[in-house]
Amino acid sequence: MADKRRKQEEELDDRTVADMNVEGMPWYRDAETKKRDKERAELKVTQSERRAMMKGAFAAMLPAFFIGLGIFCLAFALIMLYFRFVIG
Repeated sequence: MADKRRKQEEELDDRTVADMNVEGMPWYRDAETKKRDKERAELKVTQSERRAMMKGAFAAMLPAFFIGLGIFCLAFALIMLYFRFVIG
């Protein structure tokens, strides 16, 4: 019984037969990415700071969103006018 247990422990010694971190695979992470993730993990950000960062990011995106929405509405209005007066 002890012999069987020792054999199982020898089989499970965390050896890597082949490195599966191969470029092109979905789980591939190069050294630079690992280093950046480690730095981010060490960065301690409080919940209020994270909320302020998100608020700032959304505030920065808001003008571009409204410009895009305005262009879409203008194009829609021009197409409607074209269909009403030129075609209809």
